[in-house]
Amino acid sequence: MHFGHPDAIFLYFLLPVLLALLLWQGYQRKRSWKALADKKLRGKIMPSFSPARLKVRNILRLLVFLFAILTLMEPQWGTREEEVKMRGVDLMVLVDVSSSMLAQDVQPSRLERAKRKLRDLFEMLAGDRVGLIIFAGRSFLLSPLTNDYGTLELFSDEISTDAIPVQGTDVSGALNLAVSHMTDPDTPKAIILISDGEDHSEKMKKTLETLEEKKIKVFVLGVGTTQGAPIPEAGGGFKLNHDGDTVVSKLEEGFLKDLALKTGGIYVRAVTGDEDLKELYVKGVRDSLQAGDLKASKRRVWESRYYWPLGVALAFLVLERMIPSSKRKKQDWSEASDPELAKT
Repeated sequence: MHFGHPDAIFLYFLLPVLLALLLWQGYQRKRSWKALADKKLRGKIMPSFSPARLKVRNILRLLVFLFAILTLMEPQWGTREEEVKMRGVDLMVLVDVSSSMLAQDVQPSRLERAKRKLRDLFEMLAGDRVGLIIFAGRSFLLSPLTNDYGTLELFSDEISTDAIPVQGTDVSGALNLAVSHMTDPDTPKAIILISDGEDHSEKMKKTLETLEEKKIKVFVLGVGTTQGAPIPEAGGGFKLNHDGDTVVSKLEEGFLKDLALKTGGIYVRAVTGDEDLKELYVKGVRDSLQAGDLKASKRRVWESRYYWPLGVALAFLVLERMIPSSKRKKQDWSEASDPELAKT
């Protein structure tokens, strides 16, 4: 058995409160009667009152409370197949894992900032199919297009600069790999590129022609600063050039802005809040592309059986209202056992 709203079980903590209220009500009633008259006289004043019936009604009230909460928890058993249709776009996310992403001009590093942005992006997704690619001098597909955002988050946690042994920043290779995995002709497509650098390969012109032909826009999130920072080495110290000078890696905004502009996308520099992703994904990807119907899929869903405890609760409620708190019996005062009372 499953429950649609298991958190409602905490309402059962109110049961002792309800029980205490009923006991306090009974105590106050007894106290009032004691203050009104002695035991013999109370029997004459209200001869038809039945404490036993009142107890039964209180028990029924508690049962109504128990089954009402069970109804709110929405018990479920048995399953059925349900067709799920979603509207969205096919979105490939490309993450730069070249060594320059270890620079710490943004804290804790460019790569860690990029991974945090990935997690924030996955929380914003609204039904899109998303794929994940990492790249440096070569590109690697971590995940094809999927709606399983939980798995994508697991993949994003494992991203590191050690994942691609060939160093460099082959953006065009990553873009071509993304295009090759976006094959549905009827679904709008977009690419989000998270990088700090410039493509030094000679394939970018051809890649731009392919993107234009397939009407795929590139939305770019630049990570880093234009002032730059040295690149830490695994054994300590910083990366040096051939002359022995420290290499300072800078955010190449010119190239990234140009790439976004030529493909019809937008460029945004990463910031500490989520305004950059709202600009990139919400105002960029979602607003500039008309979401299409993604391929329908079937899933098994639990059958809700809330009406069973609801029916029991209603039955106990009706029964409680039908039971009077006093006996339906008339007594003649003249037949009272106390002769003094009979004379009065």
